[in-house]
Amino acid sequence: FATEKIDAVAHLAAMAGAFYLRGRKPFWDHLGLAAVESGVVLAGLTLATGMIWARYAWGVWWTGDPRLTTFLVLLFMYASCLLLRGAGLEHGPDRGRRASLAACLSIIACLNVPLVFLSTRLLRSAHPVVLGKQGNGLEPEMLLALLVCLAAMGLIWLGCLLLRLHLAKLRESCASLEYAHLTGVNNFTRGATAHERP
Repeated sequence: FATEKIDAVAHLAAMAGAFYLRGRKPFWDHLGLAAVESGVVLAGLTLATGMIWARYAWGVWWTGDPRLTTFLVLLFMYASCLLLRGAGLEHGPDRGRRASLAACLSIIACLNVPLVFLSTRLLRSAHPVVLGKQGNGLEPEMLLALLVCLAAMGLIWLGCLLLRLHLAKLRESCASLEYAHLTGVNNFTRGATAHERP
């Protein structure tokens, strides 16, 4: 069930990327960045805790299982999206290019989500199919506990996402002010340099 949160994050990042490419509005870039960052954290935690469980249950840290491999590829795609965003294209006229490339990469990464989901159903995998035609195999008490935990983690994720979105907006404002200071462009006087102001 941990991957369902990653699926939601992937779809949110892809949607934000598509809307950014359509209208070039900074809000969608900020939302995409916040979703990708939370996706990297959630995917990393999922893989780390899954490896600890696998060591105890199967006796190995990593099995090369199709679900593990496709999930690791998803993590690498989002990590590369973060690397792209921090590749020195943060200021100046290249900001739009950085945001466009990151939006495209977020959309491409979302295409890997169905592979992660279908890997347990189509390929030989050690991971069980949790939600199948025969039911989920959980006792009613465990199902209730699982749903409560999913709702709680979803609210925590939403709170972190909103905080990160606000931080991205503040960072963008600071970067614009810094760029204006370095280049001598003052946004308040419609592009006049410091020497041209009255």
